[in-house]
Amino acid sequence: MSTVYRRSNEPRTDWFRVLTDLNRSGLGNRAVARRLKVPKTRILGWKTDDHEPRHSDGERLIALWVEVTGHAREDVPIRMPYAWSG
Repeated sequence: MSTVYRRSNEPRTDWFRVLTDLNRSGLGNRAVARRLKVPKTRILGWKTDDHEPRHSDGERLIALWVEVTGHAREDVPIRMPYAWSG
């Protein structure tokens, strides 16, 4: 597994919100895992922000989010990183 380094000001997909939107639309974590063909524990890791999905898994998750929620891909939830000052 390789480490991914991010610039501190780079917006990120908010995987917690993506998965929460799917859950609120009636698709539980187990069903999401089945649809993506990944273990449920991986879904839980993405949701708790312990890990981010690989690019291919993230693309499939976004496509599922678009299909289930009816939102446009451009509307996928994002979050800006926190800017800490000392």
